[in-house]
Amino acid sequence: MKNREKYKDKIIDIALTGDSWGIEKATGIPKPCTEIRGNGCLFGNESPYECHKNKAEWLDMECDGLDWDKVPVDTLVEYYEDGLWKKAYFAGTFKGCPYIFAFGRTSETSLSDLFFPVGRKLIDKDRLRLANKE
Repeated sequence: MKNREKYKDKIIDIALTGDSWGIEKATGIPKPCTEIRGNGCLFGNESPYECHKNKAEWLDMECDGLDWDKVPVDTLVEYYEDGLWKKAYFAGTFKGCPYIFAFGRTSETSLSDLFFPVGRKLIDKDRLRLANKE
């Protein structure tokens, strides 16, 4: 199922209020632009053209087909381990593979860098998702 099918009703409800919509990075869910704070939109604070282009691409993606290369570092995510979904902060990708910061750390508190990933943990894409705050 594509995002356009899964979130159709939510996007229509937002549009009927007269507001534009975006995807809140922290939840991966469509929200009115007026409710997404600061740099919290997955589509970024780019030009309106780029925003619409990014929306069109997102609408045609499979629901779980998130492009991890476009997710900002320090975004709250969940990873599946030992039968539970656990929260962590996204540490970026390296050669197409997603990483999280270990021990609940962020880019500010981690002891690693991109080329020496101490304090980072490789996560299978099938066991990683944007954290859901709802």
